[in-house]
Amino acid sequence: MDLIRGHRPAGRSCSAGAFFSSGSLPGQNLPTTLAAIASPHHSAAVLAGALRGAATPVFTRIGDDRVLIDPRTLLNDDEAILVETLVEILKRT
Repeated sequence: MDLIRGHRPAGRSCSAGAFFSSGSLPGQNLPTTLAAIASPHHSAAVLAGALRGAATPVFTRIGDDRVLIDPRTLLNDDEAILVETLVEILKRT
């Protein structure tokens, strides 16, 4: 995370809900905690688009002008890839 700090994004966690897919539980909400990331140099839409278009795509949500990442969707080795991808995107300013 020290690599990211040098690029000054603001990060925090936030409570949210994730919806189950359609089927037996449509509309049911699953409480979760998200990583919320904002950059002083990139809008949430630009940052989310860059993450989606990365060599290893990262799919996110946007809320309150922050990129929201649900850690439940990451595999064990995904954290390092996510950090590297964020650093590369944030270096582009």
